[in-house]
Amino acid sequence: VSLANRWHEWICHTNFSFMVGASHPRDLIERAVNLGYRSLGITDYDGVYGIARAYRELLDLKKDQADIPLKLHYGAEIHLSRDHDLPIYFQDTLILYAQTHQGYFNLCQLLSYSHRAGKNNANVPLDYLLSAPVDDIVVIQPMRGLIRRQEGENPLDLTERYGKIKAHFHDRFYFALSRHLNKVEDKWIEPTICLAKKLKAPMLMSQDAYFDIRRNKDLSDLLHAIRHNKTLDEVSEQL
Repeated sequence: VSLANRWHEWICHTNFSFMVGASHPRDLIERAVNLGYRSLGITDYDGVYGIARAYRELLDLKKDQADIPLKLHYGAEIHLSRDHDLPIYFQDTLILYAQTHQGYFNLCQLLSYSHRAGKNNANVPLDYLLSAPVDDIVVIQPMRGLIRRQEGENPLDLTERYGKIKAHFHDRFYFALSRHLNKVEDKWIEPTICLAKKLKAPMLMSQDAYFDIRRNKDLSDLLHAIRHNKTLDEVSEQL
């Protein structure tokens, strides 16, 4: 059995993450099915926008191929502060997944609160998250955000922060490890592993996907260029 046939993709953004995701849910579902993935998590930013479409697309595929093993996970990537203008790899975010109907209700409650001041700059401050009901919600810290912004600073600051999150979510807190086309990404693997070991938190592998196939990276770069009002060359250098 190939690795792809055992792979669970935990972090995936559709084009419902406006100006960020570069692939339609149908394309992502078909790609995951073709690769034999066991499951695919839809984690659009600050909302469950692409989940309904992804669910419908998977149902349509299963009408013609009933033995498709792919399962969907329902979640969202929430911002913990108003830092949406920063590059994605610096934004302070968490992945939240619903395990049950109650978990989905709690997730939607948090997402509704995140839009309390409108659709722009949606966020759930950490103090609010740590006081909110999170029963049946799994949280994943992607290999982005403060993990990259804290370079050169006291790592105990992050240990305390993520320790509080782990305590609130109990055994439902994970760190994600990712590798990408740019070898610079590997720099953040070891610090993430060290942090996870300090907190005795389990780790998951994720491709942290924003598009379904390699050629759509050009479209992804274009979206980032428009969002940041930069040239394609400038964005390509950063990504």
